[in-house]
Amino acid sequence: MQVLANILSSIKGVEEQVVKKMSAILLAVIGMSCAVTVRSIARVSGIKERTLHRFYNTSLDWNKIRWDMFEEHFRKTVGTVFLFIIDEVVEDKDGDCTAGQGYFYSGLLSRVVKGVSFLVVTMVDVNTSQSYVLGVGQLLMTAADKLRLAKLKSDKLDLANRKAAAAERGEAFVRRPSGRRKGTTKEVLAQRKEEGKDAHESMVFRTAKRILTQLAGFFKGSNAKIPKYLLGDGGFGNSYYVGLCAEIGCFLISKMKHNAVLFLPYQGKHDPHKKGTKRKYGT
Repeated sequence: MQVLANILSSIKGVEEQVVKKMSAILLAVIGMSCAVTVRSIARVSGIKERTLHRFYNTSLDWNKIRWDMFEEHFRKTVGTVFLFIIDEVVEDKDGDCTAGQGYFYSGLLSRVVKGVSFLVVTMVDVNTSQSYVLGVGQLLMTAADKLRLAKLKSDKLDLANRKAAAAERGEAFVRRPSGRRKGTTKEVLAQRKEEGKDAHESMVFRTAKRILTQLAGFFKGSNAKIPKYLLGDGGFGNSYYVGLCAEIGCFLISKMKHNAVLFLPYQGKHDPHKKGTKRKYGT
């Protein structure tokens, strides 16, 4: 318990009263044998419930607090080779008053559950196999995310209806052309391209970009070397996360989807007499 008190007392940029309350809450949770609720924490720690609610409403930079604790007490134990690992954690939760509550896919349960979801970035020491949580961010859906998901749902429903209608008429189903239509100006095409970029700014990518950029700033401010590799599952194996890793100065280790195909850029010469778009991909 004294070690925990010493670690909490070394946090920088946090008021002393906040550190004392945090220490009392953690000690109560560790020594608690019953269900962890606000009422049980107040009973064991001796802090009033209203005081606990005010503490939970306090705005704190928890990622900075985790970094200060790691820098002060655990940095010396980290080996020369360490990795970033990123993953999504889903916790099922009932009720309607929890912030950020929604429906998320749980890999452990293999189904969509109602609850909250967090994106966690940890740093793992390869030599000792110890993990240090440095960044945590809750996945919060914005109005733009809701519109994007609603559009995807409507597009899938429209596609299914057109397939069913074609089957009833006994005709072959033909998808709508995805290329440039007649009368489409360059301004409209540029606008569609920008809308496509914004559509990928999902809550997962947005949260990952915020956490990794903040952690990269911590490493740069302390003159420490950022981990060379970032490990993630198949959900992070795309060009957007590759570009994000390039921005912070590391490489991505992940897997690609089963239908992904890689092409090298075309190195040959373009035929000036051939009509159409110039060849972009090689073998």
